[in-house]
Parts: sequence; structure tokens; C-alpha cells
Amino acid sequence: MAHEMWELYSRVAQSAALGDVRAWAKLDLTMPQLKILLILSKKEASIGHLADLLDTTMPSMTGIIDRLEKLELVERTVSVEDRRSTLVRMTPKSRELIANLYSSGHGKFEQIMSMMSPLEREMVDLGLRIFVQALERHQEEPANSVHRTGAAFIK
Repeated sequence: MAHEMWELYSRVAQSAALGDVRAWAKLDLTMPQLKILLILSKKEASIGHLADLLDTTMPSMTGIIDRLEKLELVERTVSVEDRRSTLVRMTPKSRELIANLYSSGHGKFEQIMSMMSPLEREMVDLGLRIFVQALERHQEEPANSVHRTGAAFIK
């Protein structure tokens, strides 16, 4: 059963992550550039931190950031906490680009949900709520913690 659930989860996650494939295909960005924008969509980061996350060198990351800066998708700022550190953050142009990608995914989600009966939508809602709460517990608890069930969520 665990393998079948993993297969289902993978199919949903892959489809949800892609949203509208046509919107992603129109991007004129390299994979490292796109990864950086997705990371920065959560929070600004230092060049060193981005290099660590993408497992690349500082000179390579500096080049990627230079190219994104020329495209007006990122900007460099000085860290308030450490003036020696340079932070990279998104520009309004890149925020709009990422928002459009997420919007295409949301549209696809709404289309799929509209194909379901009210009962099926309720079941998906319940399953997703249980899954998200388990994800949150996983992030909060050590790996060897006691397992809890989601039985409390079943009406």
C-alpha cells in the first residue's frame, strides 16, 4: 500500500508543480536561474547560501546572479545584520513571473476540482488537511518521535 500511495503522491505532486506546462515552456531561463527564483520567492538569501543550496561554487553562483540581474529579475542589497554580506532578492518583474506560474497551476487545480462531485471534493479536502498536518508535525518533531494518527480529523 505504501508504494501505491507514493506513486499517487508523486503523480499529484508532479502535476501540481507543473501547473500549465505551456507557461513553464515559455520561460527563457536556465534550470539554475529558475531554482534561484523559486528559492528567493520565499525569502531573500546571500549568494553563499544560494551556492550551498544549489551545490555550486561562489564564482559560478555570482555569474548566475549577474545574468539574472541583467534580466532585471533579481537585485543585490547589503545585509542589515552584516554589512559585509550581500543579499539577493527578487524584483517586481520576477515576482510577477512567479505569480503567473503559480496562477496557471491554480487554474489547473480549479478545473480538476470542478470535475469532482461535492463528496469527492470533501474527501480530497479532508485528505489534504490530514496530509498537511502530518507534514507540519514532521517538520516540528525529531525523526524518532512517536507516531500519531489522523483519526481525530475524520468526521
